[in-house]
Amino acid sequence: MLINTLDEVVRLLDQGRVVGIPTESSFAFAARLDRAEAIRELATLKPGRRTPIGIIAADMAQLKPILGEIPNRAKTLMRKYWPGPLTIVFDAAPSVPDVVTAGTASVAARIPDDSLLQSLLALAGSPLTATSANKPGQPPIEQIQQLNLTFPELAVWNAVKSTPGGPPSTVVDPRFDPPRILRAGAIDLSPPKRKR
Repeated sequence: MLINTLDEVVRLLDQGRVVGIPTESSFAFAARLDRAEAIRELATLKPGRRTPIGIIAADMAQLKPILGEIPNRAKTLMRKYWPGPLTIVFDAAPSVPDVVTAGTASVAARIPDDSLLQSLLALAGSPLTATSANKPGQPPIEQIQQLNLTFPELAVWNAVKSTPGGPPSTVVDPRFDPPRILRAGAIDLSPPKRKR
């Protein structure tokens, strides 16, 4: 089911629905963290996850209520790479559902540098999940037609017909020293090679 207006997308999210949205690389499942019915639906769409579901927020004001302590190494990365395609792992606030943390008591969050996502987040007034819209074991979906065929019951924001593709966001856990790169992606955080 295609949805053409941003207002309709936000209305469905407020009602506890999961909505397919475009991101900088592929389509994703968006849901509000404070809607139990949406989180239950997300669990059926993304079964058996062992890592936290990605979250996007408009700014730190939206993000802070779902985070625990923010280590200094995380603050350094946030200043350098946000907004942008860097997902940072934090301790989660107790209010974050286990489905989102995958039982790890952690959240994986970023502030995107994308006008469509920023418009959505501003109107939603809340952080949203942004986990890739795909069947388990399948690659992320980049075409809206394929998303409709794969998930015919899913409401999909008809903002673009296809996403740019390319690498997803880099995922880093700065709670370790040095920070651990959990997924290589759009931002290269590998240490510079020493000259011989």
